[in-house]
Order: sequence, then structure tokens, then C-alpha cells
Amino acid sequence: MNSSRGLAFKALSSKIHPQLPLSPRESQQLLSILTTSFRQNLEREHPSGSSSTSESILHEKLRGRAPASVKSTVAPSSHDSAHNVLQAMLSSPHFVKPRQRSLSPGRREIPGSDRAHAYPVEWFQDQVARGTASMDSVETCLQNLSPALFLHKQSDYHSHAAEVMENWIWASGLTEGLQFVAAIGTTRNLVYLLVKYGHEDTLWRWMNHAVAARHNTIDIQPTTVATRLESLLTFLANARSQILKSVEAPFLTLFEALRKWPSEQARLQPESKSKRPMTNGLGTFLKKQLISRRIVLDDPVMFENFLASASQWSSSKLHALTRAQLMLVHPKDPDATEAFYLIQAYQTRNRLKHATASWIKLHLDTARLLLGQERFKDASLTLNLARERFPEELGLETKVVRTTTEASSPSNSDAEAANLRILDGLSLNLG
Repeated sequence: MNSSRGLAFKALSSKIHPQLPLSPRESQQLLSILTTSFRQNLEREHPSGSSSTSESILHEKLRGRAPASVKSTVAPSSHDSAHNVLQAMLSSPHFVKPRQRSLSPGRREIPGSDRAHAYPVEWFQDQVARGTASMDSVETCLQNLSPALFLHKQSDYHSHAAEVMENWIWASGLTEGLQFVAAIGTTRNLVYLLVKYGHEDTLWRWMNHAVAARHNTIDIQPTTVATRLESLLTFLANARSQILKSVEAPFLTLFEALRKWPSEQARLQPESKSKRPMTNGLGTFLKKQLISRRIVLDDPVMFENFLASASQWSSSKLHALTRAQLMLVHPKDPDATEAFYLIQAYQTRNRLKHATASWIKLHLDTARLLLGQERFKDASLTLNLARERFPEELGLETKVVRTTTEASSPSNSDAEAANLRILDGLSLNLG
């Protein structure tokens, strides 16, 4: 046992060159590597609590294997734990030396830019070994991986890329304030890569740590961390949906986040009156997908759960509007009652400017459903209110359609046809 440990320490010392740090920067880097190794092995030996049954099955599918019925609970020996710690330190990307590539006779060295295109993972590892890797390097590597990344089939090369990038992001300390959440395209591809090749638990661990430490992160505002988390959670939900080809997957992601981060403890700005939850980004995204009919959630139970959760992820000022919008697209019993009463109680002077498009869409969608339910008078009133309140946005004159019953009033069928023509003229592409 002593001899094996001695060999391990000898291998560790040979990896570090020079054996002692020569500058404060190198000393800090070594300390960061050792700390990261300890955290990784602590998490592996003593993992956090498990998810619900449906989400556990979802995780197993993402890893490409059948769900396990029973997990082993046998604790590893102290010798195995120590071996794992040493092995993690030896495999740290910061201990990797640039590989000396031997060229066969007649072959020439591939220039850096061409090598990044031909061998993106090896190129990225060389950047890490030289100490020049950055999120720009990650972006370059992902761009060269992306053409084949979104294919359905698995790839050992892409699996290796996911492991390399996860190790570098963690070892570089970019998870403390979620600094690795960069440009939209880069973050989307990175999250997709990690989820597809079984590293979703790592993303959750990074997000959980960011939520817990967002007020203690040096030089990074809590609002910045929370905004990055909103984006990361939305990309995670999208990746799940694409990989599993499941409409329910992003909703399960939202429910899992709400359990992990209760709304009263996970606000963007605890001192702010608005108190927008960190799950607001994903919840709002799913709501817009539903009300625009880009996705259809056929399961009424899951839809009801999503509707009930709106009080946790929507802002307090827009909660009533959110409920009314969702009730219009209920998969089993679409209902315009809440929306109609909300429209009648609408106060122009108190409306939120950034929600104008949502209010216009609520008027139009409500009128359409009312017409379908043959509530012609209510539909005409709703259209009149839309034209009165939003003449500039709709590009219409402020002339009001008369709703009083007169001797010369058209029949119900004529009134319905007229209302439909008006409604079609008001149908704008509003999100």
C-alpha cells in the first residue's frame, strides 16, 4: 500500500514542473487545482439528494442507459478515496503538458487555425496546457464541433470533448459566478454537449452552488449571477427537449428548479419591490411557447401544474395576466372568463409599457376564443376595447364598432363574419 502511494506521489511530482511554484500566480493556480480536486471527489463520495422518480428516469435516458431500480449504497474504502483524489489531481487539465506530435516522413505540421478545425479537442487541450485557454477557445472548439454535435447518434469524440471542457471550466474557477455563461450560441452548444453526454448533474451542481453563493461572490453582482443562471436553466431545458424529443422535458426542468430554489429564497433582487424569481426566464419562455402555439402540452395534469406554478416564477405584477393567457390555451377546457374580466378591468394609465404586446395579444386571443364560443357581444366589446386602447400599435383608426342592438342590425351570422374580418385584420405577430 505504501509503495503504491509512493508511486502515486512520484507521478504527481513529475507532472508539476517546476516542482515548486515560482510566482504568486502559479501558487494560486496550484491551490485552485487542489481545491477543485477535493470538491469533485467530495461530491462524488457524498452526493446531494436524489430527484423525483420521473426526473431520475429522465436523467438515465439522457445518459443513454436503462433506469436503475436500486443503487448501491456501499461506502468506498479510505484507500479507494485517497486513490481517487490523487487520480483526479493527476488528470487535472492544468497538469497536462503540450503533446509533442511526431510527424511521419512526408507529412507537415498542421497550422494552428487548420488544426483547430481538424482536431478541435486536441487543439483545445494544447491551449489548456500552454495556459492560454479561455472562453474564446471554448467557442472556437464548439464551433468546429457543432456541425456533428446535433446529430442524433452518439460520438466518442464528442463525449471526450464534454469531459475535457467540464474539467477545464471547473478547474479554471469559472463556475463560482457562472462566468462560463458567455455568448448565446456558445452557451447553447456547451450545455447541449454536456447534457447529451451525461454531464447534466454537473450543470445542476454548478447552478446550486451559484444560487447558494451568489451574495458572496467577489466582484460579481448577485443580479449578474442570477441573470446568467436564468439563461443557463433555459438552455438546459431546451437541450433536454431536443435530445429526448419531449415536450414535457422543459416543464420537468422548471419544476425541479422550483423545488431546488424556493421562490422566497431565489430572487434576482431581494431588496427590490419587483422581486423577479430566477426561474422567471424559463417560466416566461414556456408560457410564450404555449400561447403562441409553438408547442402544445396535451397532458392536462402537467398543464395544471404549470399553471399553479405561475405564482412562483412570474412577477407579482404580471401574475393575473399570465394566468389569463394560459387559460385561453388550456388543452382540455380553454376558458376566456379570466381574460375577459381582466380586459374590462384594464387601466390604460397603469399598464406596464414593456407588457403592451402581451396585453394586445390577450385582447385578440380572447376575442377569437369568444367568437368560437359564439359569445358575439363579448367578442365585439373586446375588439372595440383593443381598437380604443392600442390604435397606434395596431395601425387602426379609433372608430368604434357599434354593439347596440338596432332594428337594422345584422343577423348573428353576419355579425360573426364581420367580427372575424376585424379580428383577422388585428392579428399581428405578437409574442
